[in-house]
Amino acid sequence: MAFYHADVIKDVLTERVRQHNKFGYQNRPPFEWFLILSEEVGEVAKECVEMQFNDASHPHSNPAAYRKELVEVAAVALAALQNFDMRASSHAKPIGL
Repeated sequence: MAFYHADVIKDVLTERVRQHNKFGYQNRPPFEWFLILSEEVGEVAKECVEMQFNDASHPHSNPAAYRKELVEVAAVALAALQNFDMRASSHAKPIGL
């Protein structure tokens, strides 16, 4: 699978570990993951707006911040998926399903 950049995957996994170290194990129902993910997507939107309406020299135009937020979105989505799979594989019915 050479269609992805290894650095992107590494960055997402590094962020996922950082989030786990900061917040610990998160066993949440799907709706809570949706809210967390939506908040992160909102931060991506903010960075998009800053880049769109400010020229590159403006202090709020920060492509690195946009990328960082995308990595965080991917890491949160990964956490939600890991939690969903863990719940689905257990004998207990996942909350919210």
